[in-house]
Amino acid sequence: MKTKQLSKTTRMKISESCKKRKMPETWKDNVSSAVVARCAKPVMCTETGERFESISSAARNLGVSPIQVSRVCRGLRYSVHGVSFSFCHKKEKRNG
Repeated sequence: MKTKQLSKTTRMKISESCKKRKMPETWKDNVSSAVVARCAKPVMCTETGERFESISSAARNLGVSPIQVSRVCRGLRYSVHGVSFSFCHKKEKRNG
């Protein structure tokens, strides 16, 4: 089935209407927590014992890229900024 190509003016109107749409402030938090609950693996800082709910939250806390923390957890790097991380076991899953 072929889809109809929209004219340039129609695409601009759609774009403008989407720009005016305002989402509630709590929307981003709700979506983020849902994604974390579904996809995130908890990690632990091996030096301090601090636990984080996800690689992203550990990276935000340290001020580095989540990719760097992920590489440390998977054993591809030893540490990031002198700090090492590991994945928590399922029974140790806690918010940090």
